[in-house]
Amino acid sequence: MEMTEFNKDRIEAFRSMDKTKVREYCRKYHIECPIESKKLEIMIHRARTELDFLTEEEREYSRKWLKARNISLGKRISLKNYDDDY
Repeated sequence: MEMTEFNKDRIEAFRSMDKTKVREYCRKYHIECPIESKKLEIMIHRARTELDFLTEEEREYSRKWLKARNISLGKRISLKNYDDDY
């Protein structure tokens, strides 16, 4: 099965953890994306914990990143509750 451009772009963006690449990916595919840098970082790491194309080590890195900032893993959160200082 051939990988779609969407999947290739998603893998590249989230594996990189580069905010500019993730913003470009979101814009290209009309996905809502936080403007604020810290909120975007939270979104990236929350997504990475669930993306099955990442290795367990990559997902664990993001789980630890979130845990170090006391950000929940198990339930949906509102990013409006987080300012740029977490």
